[in-house]
Amino acid sequence: MAEFVANRPAPEFPVTAMMVKGEPWTPGINSIGFVEPNQGVSLEAELSGKVVAINFESGQSVKLNQVLVDKGDISKENFDKSQSDYQELLAQIEGLKATIERHNIIAPFSGTTGIRNIHLGQYLQPGDKITRLEDTSLMRIRFTIAQSDISRIFVGQLRSGMFTKITIVLPTEEKQMVLPQTAVSFALYGESVFVIEEVKDKTGQLYKKVKQVVVKVSARMGNKVKINSGIMSGDQIVTSGQVKLSNGSRVKIVKSDTLTPPAQLPKL
Repeated sequence: MAEFVANRPAPEFPVTAMMVKGEPWTPGINSIGFVEPNQGVSLEAELSGKVVAINFESGQSVKLNQVLVDKGDISKENFDKSQSDYQELLAQIEGLKATIERHNIIAPFSGTTGIRNIHLGQYLQPGDKITRLEDTSLMRIRFTIAQSDISRIFVGQLRSGMFTKITIVLPTEEKQMVLPQTAVSFALYGESVFVIEEVKDKTGQLYKKVKQVVVKVSARMGNKVKINSGIMSGDQIVTSGQVKLSNGSRVKIVKSDTLTPPAQLPKL
């Protein structure tokens, strides 16, 4: 019985593997940003008065100096008369012009209106909210990153007020050691991979065994990791099936598509 156990061949564990070769790695800095327009303002009534015309709809694009709300409190005849007496009543005309401008709500810049908060015939009081106007021709994203990453940045249709994930794409690094995350064993003492070696047994027969190697993971992106040390181009690395492995374990490489993401995810 002891002889049978001694002569029994060592078990071979099925694994998938890949050959390491230098490949491009495009790093990025991830953050969460707040989307805001190039400029925005909440339009409010400056003077009290009855709304006689509303010249915009919610979500409508408007132009600079477009009259959005007409409260019609100032007499056109009064304005015309003041113009005819321009030399004598210059101050009064300018005052009337200013009053008209304050009565009518005019777009201070071109943009898109938000929700319309008024209705025809409504009597507005100073400070009443009318709508929000935003210039969305250029959107800005406000976000923060670690100060240590600032030196790495070179200078990226959204609605304002939204939060979004930001990735600042940095220059591509060539010939990097890149592995799928499944190839790396993460533990409290560090990260490691299993490198496959081909050796001969006592009879001269070739077989494959693994050696556990400590590596340094310097970056992650999606399901990939960049390795800074521990492996080199040409090494054959176990990518799955390493749960039962230890230093010196015999392995058999099998083909598997478990690491290939499906073209279309199943619907839940």
